[in-house]
Amino acid sequence: MGNFDTGVSESRVLSFREKSKIVDALLECPHIRDRDSRKTVLDSLNDQIPGIIDAIPPGNDNRTHVMGIVRTCLQHSVNRDVLDVLVDIVAYFDGEMAIPVRQLRKVLHDIFFEPQVISRELFDELMEFAAHVHIAENDLLRMYHASIPQRWPSPDLQSESEAELLTLMMRDLALAPPQANGTLPLIEFVKLVASKSRPQVPEKLRVWRTRAAQYAGVVDTDEVSPKPNVPVEQPRGTFSYLLVKIQPYYASQETSQEHEFYVRAWFLEEYKSDVDKQNYEPLATSNQRYKLGALEQLLNELVSVCTRKIIAMSRDDNLNVLMVELFLPFAYLNYPDCNIHQWMIGKGYRKALSRVWPLVVRSLERADCDEPMVLYEWKQNWNILKQQRTIAEPRFLNREHFEKEISLEGVACLAFTAVPPPIRDIRQLPSGHLFTQMLIDGTSIALWPRSDINLDEAQVQDAYKTILSGCHFSQLPETVWKKRKEEQEHLLVKHLTLFWDDPHRLPPDDEGTGPETA
Repeated sequence: MGNFDTGVSESRVLSFREKSKIVDALLECPHIRDRDSRKTVLDSLNDQIPGIIDAIPPGNDNRTHVMGIVRTCLQHSVNRDVLDVLVDIVAYFDGEMAIPVRQLRKVLHDIFFEPQVISRELFDELMEFAAHVHIAENDLLRMYHASIPQRWPSPDLQSESEAELLTLMMRDLALAPPQANGTLPLIEFVKLVASKSRPQVPEKLRVWRTRAAQYAGVVDTDEVSPKPNVPVEQPRGTFSYLLVKIQPYYASQETSQEHEFYVRAWFLEEYKSDVDKQNYEPLATSNQRYKLGALEQLLNELVSVCTRKIIAMSRDDNLNVLMVELFLPFAYLNYPDCNIHQWMIGKGYRKALSRVWPLVVRSLERADCDEPMVLYEWKQNWNILKQQRTIAEPRFLNREHFEKEISLEGVACLAFTAVPPPIRDIRQLPSGHLFTQMLIDGTSIALWPRSDINLDEAQVQDAYKTILSGCHFSQLPETVWKKRKEEQEHLLVKHLTLFWDDPHRLPPDDEGTGPETA
């Protein structure tokens, strides 16, 4: 939750229920809950609004007294609202970032928020509908970005749940004016929300849209506007996920034998921002060891299983896109003798995996690491991406960076202009290698060429900018995938590896079902 301008209106008449919510929120603040500290707050308020303290009834208990304070503040509203002054004083004593203060500001924002394009009654009805809508965070972000006007100054959409995120989006869009084509961004957003809601919700939202369109004087007919203008980077579908952990087997100290691996795999029908509600479905991989050459066929079988699941669970023509996420040891993130992007899938006809589905690589070492600071830096870096939303210019790394120690702290996205140096020993966690530095500093997104390309550094940077410019970070795997499928073989994107490591989407702890020790 962030800081909100309460925006109190002089003409706003509060109900008893609204006043009681403010009282409850105030009583959560230590300097209001304690009667002696409350006196200090009121003395400070009286310094700003002389004489107001004499107008506040004493009250026989805390709740009665604070209700008297709230009512008096509302009655004394002038150019600068007295309730705002009171909240600022409480924030000074209890701390602006204290949870009770932030919650107090949120309560006031909710109560005094005035939509610009629909009536307060319509907005309150919409909020009631929103309480019954459950849509994954990634889907909400796609819908929101598909609905906002061009160059719309989006607010900070940080939230603790999908429900709170949906509320923030609806409040923001309730301020967006009608567009030149006669549509209203809020109504366009509600259409998308209805398409992903439970059966009884869409009809209620359709009735609401009709009333809202009449109030705002805008168009709301699916015949006139069947689909919103969704940018290429914002898909209308949703993702399902195949997560595969490829764990090396170390039989002995010998390094000359062919590498063998244990494999664990999970299918995730739909990603939820609440990690406790994820439904990771284990896929059968047996407990055998696989040689490197057998992994291609195993992955082909896993993809086929997931594709059948997507078809079976589809209720209409909108099939989910399968995101393939491979958790690999450091050495195999860029292993010179193993190009996983060209592994073939399918029967009869065969295509490269990276052309059929979005494919990303992830760090096995980081997923299995139990060091708190590693997880902390990882999540911090991901939060930078969420705040930026679209990817700004990445930090470019060339061969000179391979030879010296550098810090990647705070860097949201890396783009290598040359092939990273190989790691020959799969047992090695190489000190000084950029992949190791990425783990330490929390790097979540990076791209690098898998083979040498006939482009100079300036051309490579320009190619990266073409791929990344204006791309919402959550859409990068799909954007890269779509560009890979274009016909021009010379495109840099066809030779890129995308490292895209979401710290909130991790396979469940498979302790007890993992490989046997030698």
